[in-house]
Amino acid sequence: MCADMKSLFLLVCFLGLTSSKELRPPFTLGPIGPFTGGPITRVPGPFTIGTARPTFRIFTGSFQTIGPIRLCPLNEVWDQCGGLCEPNCDNPFPKCLPMCALQGRCVCQAGFYRSVTGKCIRGVDCFVENHPCANIRCTAPGATCVTLELACNNPNPKFAPCPKVPRCILPGCLIASEGKK
Repeated sequence: MCADMKSLFLLVCFLGLTSSKELRPPFTLGPIGPFTGGPITRVPGPFTIGTARPTFRIFTGSFQTIGPIRLCPLNEVWDQCGGLCEPNCDNPFPKCLPMCALQGRCVCQAGFYRSVTGKCIRGVDCFVENHPCANIRCTAPGATCVTLELACNNPNPKFAPCPKVPRCILPGCLIASEGKK
């Protein structure tokens, strides 16, 4: 499909074809058209190729290296700035400062939000995460479902919000962690 284009356009076309597809290890890039890619280290998948500074060798009489390949989990893309202002299910519209982290990292694609599991999920799926009582029916007479936020690591290694869990509370019972009846 891309083979009839010039080298530079081949690279763009190749990225467009692979960046949206799932890659499951073991896998290798190349040979594709005039490109020859080496094997990629095995890591748990599925993965997509990030869009920042991919490495490919282009044969134009000699091989040239363009930059390192960035692998990101499904529904994530590489952010050179480190994703300091990534939306999550708990805070879908964060207020951001114009600054970058020292290192880049994978962040959720547009329309996806970091969940408590650390995965990127669709915005509509955040409702259940933020309102865990939505699908809970308390069986005890008069019991009410309340949402409790569990403690999480600080800083959370997955850049995820703290998990919320549903609990059925009987009338007159005190929820110690929230200080409410």
